[in-house]
Amino acid sequence: MRPAELAALVSAGVPLDAALAELGVEAIADDLVQLAIKIGAPLVPTLTVLEQQLAHQERAESEIRQAQAVPQATRKLLLWLPVVTTVLSQLAGLETLQGLTKPLGLLALVMAAALLYLGARVSARMLKKLEHSPDPVARELIALGICISAGMAMADVRREIPSLGPTAQNLISMSQRTGASISTLISHQVTASNELAIGRQLTLAKKLSVSLLIPLTATTLPAFLLLTIVPMIIGITQ
Repeated sequence: MRPAELAALVSAGVPLDAALAELGVEAIADDLVQLAIKIGAPLVPTLTVLEQQLAHQERAESEIRQAQAVPQATRKLLLWLPVVTTVLSQLAGLETLQGLTKPLGLLALVMAAALLYLGARVSARMLKKLEHSPDPVARELIALGICISAGMAMADVRREIPSLGPTAQNLISMSQRTGASISTLISHQVTASNELAIGRQLTLAKKLSVSLLIPLTATTLPAFLLLTIVPMIIGITQ
């Protein structure tokens, strides 16, 4: 269920329970929607903001997938290089596979497999850092905005959200000092926080294209030598 679908039904006057049943949803899982219902905040604006967040998350995931394309391709190329080279050398008549059946060749094969496995694990762990997750700062600010839209006093807001982070605290202080609308400040800060989160992920992806070469080279190059040079030496000596 997309928040926009529920917002459309609720804004049309459909009761919440009926709207959920129409969409095939048994219960609302999003804690921000649950918060809005709990404190009596306007539901449609809340769902609209959440739809915007969902659209942002989809955009972020799309951009991160595109940024991952080069590191992923580099990883696959380097991990498969020793295996492909072994097959090609066998096809070229170097008897590589026969050499790998000898005791020394089997030892080289096991060591190469261990190195390739290590390279795959380390590189997969590095790529996992690029997975996008909802920005906790943005969600906290949205929760603060929901409480404000419900007309809650700041003391009540602090009781409802006792662990407000420094960003939310700074916006509250700025609003109290300047008289600026806290809702406007929150809206602008959520947008800025979303863009910063995407920027950090894309920067990390670009750096990863280079840093990924270190563990992959350190593991695939020895594996390449073990799978090609050792069997060739065995074949020559025999």
